[in-house]
Amino acid sequence: MKILEIPQLLLLNLYISYKNAKEFIKVAYRYYSNNVFRKADLAIVKAYFFKSAFRIHKQFMKDQNATDIYQYGETYLTAFEMLLNTAGVTPQDVYVELGCGRGRTCFWAYAFKKCRTIGLDIVPPFIEIANRIVQKQNLKNIEFVCQDFLVEKWPEGTVYYIDATLSENHEIAQLIRLFDQLPENTKVIAINMTLTGDYPSERSQWKKLASFDTDFPWGISEANIFVKNKKENKDGKIIAK
Repeated sequence: MKILEIPQLLLLNLYISYKNAKEFIKVAYRYYSNNVFRKADLAIVKAYFFKSAFRIHKQFMKDQNATDIYQYGETYLTAFEMLLNTAGVTPQDVYVELGCGRGRTCFWAYAFKKCRTIGLDIVPPFIEIANRIVQKQNLKNIEFVCQDFLVEKWPEGTVYYIDATLSENHEIAQLIRLFDQLPENTKVIAINMTLTGDYPSERSQWKKLASFDTDFPWGISEANIFVKNKKENKDGKIIAK
């Protein structure tokens, strides 16, 4: 790291800490009336009080000899609520999060949307702590799995969430290939990533339901919501089941 980069990182860290503090106050005010979510969220706060998720992720990336060890961020729950509401998530859905981090958004989806919830992440401590909270609070229909979702098979779901902001081009390409294998009517909430291309006709297997900008710790990002279309024949007509 260059010496000149240190002040910039410190200022960025202070800015993000300020935004996170404001967000936490909003979260407590808006969501802590839900007992399930409040207990899970406070357990997360306690578990990461002395060692932040950022440092845990950074150490893991170092151990993996990653080129960029600072690639970590979490979705604001206030933004996440809008994303799931726009996607129309219901208790009948199976929500799968690709890169769940500490699992806060998964616990929110579980508590407020009351759907089966699965969080995937490659960092073992994140998964261990989240599953420990699940077990201690005796929660059903929510689980966390340690896996590389770019390589290993995904659990079956009806709604998938991916924040691709920090993903490399080859990772985006791999994600698109994997999303294309999902069954029809599957929904995908994707941050800074598209499944339809510049023109919808380029990738007609996906339909964009919504697209809007929303706030994240690092700034404004584009959120897109897609649904997998029914299979089409060579003439572009939908094939009847």
